[in-house]
Amino acid sequence: MNSRIDVFGNMCLQILYVLVRVIISHSSHTWKNWIGLVLTSLGYGIPYKLLHQMAKPSVSDAGELLDGGFDMSTPGMCGYVRKDLSFKLIN
Repeated sequence: MNSRIDVFGNMCLQILYVLVRVIISHSSHTWKNWIGLVLTSLGYGIPYKLLHQMAKPSVSDAGELLDGGFDMSTPGMCGYVRKDLSFKLIN
């Protein structure tokens, strides 16, 4: 639970940082800055969306749990996306 709060808090601080920078230096931003902001946001958003879809459990029509979803420590694509997000949050 604490790691979710830490990640959420980190994301909120990053959003606040971007907003403050936009407000303070709005006249010096060019279209390249906005393209960079969109690409960086996609670089964070897409892995979170992938992990959300991988962790979603599968349920049958009768309500039985078929698959509990991927664990974050699973090797393969899930592990790669998790490590990618970890490296992005560290930098």
